[in-house]
Amino acid sequence: VRARPRAACACTAASEGAGVSAFSSDMVALFGDPNMAEDATYTPAATGVAATVRVIYTAPDVANQWGDPAIRSDSVLLDVLVAEVAAPVAGDQITWRGGARGVQGSPERDVERLTWVLDTRPA
Repeated sequence: VRARPRAACACTAASEGAGVSAFSSDMVALFGDPNMAEDATYTPAATGVAATVRVIYTAPDVANQWGDPAIRSDSVLLDVLVAEVAAPVAGDQITWRGGARGVQGSPERDVERLTWVLDTRPA
């Protein structure tokens, strides 16, 4: 079995150096894997300066509760490395798979503080 070459990832430089955990290196490898992550363009609302980042896409059903009925809706969550997007906020934009999506709500970091989970909506 031949290993696939890892895709170029802006976060690779952040993982190369002293004091980087094995888990951190594994996360960088996941985001660099073309089977797991995709390129996207991240544009902060505050600066408007776009940057290419890698994202991992998930689309879980979300149950929204308003009184007695629960309404299930589709959602699009994009994970990005903290090394690539330092401080995302609602209103930032991601261009991905040919369409623009806006970050909504408060982005959340994983327990290791290596990735952001961004809840998005069509822009």
